[in-house]
Parts: sequence; C-alpha cells; structure tokens
Amino acid sequence: MKRINLGLILICILLLASCNSTGRLAERKTPGENYLADIDEFSLGNINCFAGFGISKAKVTDIYFYCDPRTNEIAARFTLGIDVVGIRFTYAERQKLAQSFETYLEAVQNPKLENRKPTKKNAFYNSTVFVAWGVAGFTHSVDAAPYWTNYEFIEENKPYFKLQLQSAPEKGKEDINSPAASIYLTPAQIRKIMEICDQNLIQQEVDRVLAEAYTFDSVDYFFEGEPFVE
Repeated sequence: MKRINLGLILICILLLASCNSTGRLAERKTPGENYLADIDEFSLGNINCFAGFGISKAKVTDIYFYCDPRTNEIAARFTLGIDVVGIRFTYAERQKLAQSFETYLEAVQNPKLENRKPTKKNAFYNSTVFVAWGVAGFTHSVDAAPYWTNYEFIEENKPYFKLQLQSAPEKGKEDINSPAASIYLTPAQIRKIMEICDQNLIQQEVDRVLAEAYTFDSVDYFFEGEPFVE
C-alpha cells in the first residue's frame, strides 16, 4: 500500500512540475492553409443580394460572412424561409471559387453573351461544400452538398452570377435533406465579396488580434519571477 501511495505522490509532483514549466498559455501553432490562429471567429462584412429557396422566387437576402481562424474557413450565413443556412468554404475551395468569379466577370464583358438556361453541364465550376441549417440554429449538417456556378438572366439584359446549392441527405438521416438554394450576385457584389474575404486582409485582422493579446506594454520589464500556476 505504501508503494502505491508513493507512486501517486511522484506522479503528482511530475504533473505540477510540468505545469510550472509551461505556464498558462497554450502553445502557438504554426499557421498554414487550414489554420491561422487559436482565436475566435470574427465578422468580415455582409452583402444584400437575391436568393431563392428551392423553386421559390428569389428575394433580397442579407448574407453575412465570417472567418474561423482555427480552420481558415469562411462561412456565409443567411436566412431562407424558416431556416438559417450556413455554408463553409475552405481556403482551397475559395481559390477555385475565385477563379469562377473571374470567369464570370470576363464573360459579362461580352455584349453578345448567350441567354441560355444555366445547368450543371454548362456550369463554370461544380464541387461540394459543407452546409449546416436549422430553424433556431444549426441543428443539421451535410459535409459535401453539391453546388455549381453559372450565370442567369434574371432581369432583362442583366446576367447575374448564380451559385446553385443542391440538396443532399444528412448522414445517418436519409429522410432529412439539406436546403436547395439559388444565390444571385452582380459584378459589384462579387467584387465586394472578393475584397472583404481577401486572405491578406484576413491575416491582418488575425495579426491585430494576436498583437493586442500578446503585447504586455510599450516598455520592457525585467521581472525575476516565474509564471505562477496553481
């Protein structure tokens, strides 16, 4: 029995020593494409555009953009019908979507742009994306909901960029499907999205938050004490 108690005492001593050596601050990881910093999500801004739920007609909708530095993902959140919908784009997916934006911006410069029915077959780009939704909050999610981008004349002589989010079954709940939504963007709205979601600006905001958190003072101090850990 004494040996067991002695072992427990030694373990406790080692744990306390370990705590005293590391202090209270978590170790800072190296940033990359899928991680910027261990800080909270922050807002990037919003746009007012047209969006439609399923086969319903599009109406003016506010879409709010947020960045999650822990994953370097950008979330677009909006309300359609009774649901709050959130779409999360990884850094790699944003790069491809940006190319789709550029293709559209170049296409609308053509005064003879064909007024054709937009489909997945003639789309600029198609892929999958994480989608979450729910009435009061995000109670359902799909990891890979299909979507494609194209253009559509929803007003005379005005070809809008179209992001068509397709429905997909929730894993383990095949009777529950993610919402199908159509988001329509003008060239001006696309330029605003590209501006507020620019990776350099996101990094600047992350750097600002970290600088505020880690800056002790504008002068140097020389204390002899070590960080106290209970």
